[in-house]
Amino acid sequence: MTPQVQRYLRFCAVAVGATLVLLVLGFEPTRRMAGDGGPAAMVAGALIALLGSLTGGLAVLTNRAAGPASALTALKVMGVRLVVVLIPAVVIFGLGLFAIGPFLVWLALSHIILLIVDTRYLIGAVAPRK
Repeated sequence: MTPQVQRYLRFCAVAVGATLVLLVLGFEPTRRMAGDGGPAAMVAGALIALLGSLTGGLAVLTNRAAGPASALTALKVMGVRLVVVLIPAVVIFGLGLFAIGPFLVWLALSHIILLIVDTRYLIGAVAPRK
């Protein structure tokens, strides 16, 4: 297994772990504030954000560019991540599958938290090795 694949798998583990921590910490407050439908919407929002994060990480893995191209890599990853999050979010929003308030709050919150994880992975993946 190449070092890039190992780095991606570590990134996946951290992203999944961060998502699980968010879900555990947010379950009871979401249930209290949004009612019984809140936790399902919370899980849906967090999983869509996780899907975007993992897909963006895969885009980093498949793009072996470094140096001057690293800014372009970052832009590509942001675009991929945004599209992968927006498409299912719009579908879910349009179909009304979950309580919209908790869904959007947790989609945004998870997206922001996972953006931190994604950024650390991207910086490590494109930084020149010494």
